This record gives sequence, C-alpha cells and structure tokens, in this order.
Amino acid sequence: MKRAVPGTYKVRANYFGTRQQSIIGATTVSLELYLHYASGKVENKSVILRLTGNSRLVDVGEFVFEK
Repeated sequence: MKRAVPGTYKVRANYFGTRQQSIIGATTVSLELYLHYASGKVENKSVILRLTGNSRLVDVGEFVFEK
C-alpha cells in the first residue's frame, strides 16, 4: 500500500468450498507477508494453512501500520 491509513490490519482467508465431491481434500493457503518494507529492515513472514471446512474464516496474520 502506498498510502495506508494508520491502524491494525488483519489478513484473513475465507474458504467458500464447493458442493462437488473431490478426492483432493483440503485447500492450502500460502501467504507471504513483507513487514517494514521501505524501512531497510524488511521482515518476511511465511504462513501456510489448510482450510478443511466450507465457509471457514481463518485469521492468517495481523500487522500494525504506523505513520
């Protein structure tokens, strides 16, 4: 974000699912978060989650943007 409003931001994944039968199983979410991007102190966070149920909302991460 070039001009984010200061505050706390939550990253969530919402699995809507499908009604078709599948042998694949759960859905995997892979997320890369880059914190302190323009400060010279970049921090990389990797998150991998498995979403197993329909309509399941999962909190993936949270970060604070300060001005």
